[in-house]
Amino acid sequence: MHNGLLVRHRLKSRIPNVVDECPRYGDLVETVIHCLNQCPFASEVWRLTDSHGLTAPDGSSTFWYWWLRVMQGLKRKPNYRSSSSIFSAVLWKLWNERNLRIFEGVTNSLDSVVSAAKELIREYHQFHPP
Repeated sequence: MHNGLLVRHRLKSRIPNVVDECPRYGDLVETVIHCLNQCPFASEVWRLTDSHGLTAPDGSSTFWYWWLRVMQGLKRKPNYRSSSSIFSAVLWKLWNERNLRIFEGVTNSLDSVVSAAKELIREYHQFHPP
């Protein structure tokens, strides 16, 4: 995860004429931590899907530090496997939403992203009971 996701900030370092702004809000630079945690849209998705508050934006400077903090917090939970699957599903659906917006011009609502994450979690638990 060290600079592996090609968000706009990384693309701009390779292709100077790429706009590095958040595709949803336009006024903030799209870094990985912004895209998956600090963007107001992502923050609201986390708020609606995380009852423990572990994934709330916390000012982490990089995705890696945020990821480590969340995973350490989840490991202390008795339902670690279930909580980590929720964390992973929400990350995946946020990334999917971002890519659909950029590459296909599809705009998803907050509710549709939350619903898709919950459906992915339900499907996962159907085949991997907690």
